[in-house]
Amino acid sequence: MIEALNLRFAPMLETKTFNRIFDILIYINPVALAPQVWVALTAESTEGVSIGMLVIFIAIQIVVSLQGIRIKSTSMFISMAISALESAVIIVIVLIRG
Repeated sequence: MIEALNLRFAPMLETKTFNRIFDILIYINPVALAPQVWVALTAESTEGVSIGMLVIFIAIQIVVSLQGIRIKSTSMFISMAISALESAVIIVIVLIRG
């Protein structure tokens, strides 16, 4: 199935325009996590923040970052590495404050 999808969409996905859009949009992940870091630092309580979910999330971010290295995608590597760092900071803050 994935091969059929690749054949169907390859003309669109293999363009410089798509690569540029991907390179820009991949940075939404660390931008989306930034407010959570701030909330973890300033909230009266970190109760309700799931350490388990964050551990799973950081594992996914690390693997996607390594995939960025494998496919030589600097934007994927950098954005996921920043996101993993932000997740680690949130985990540390919650453990210290919790």
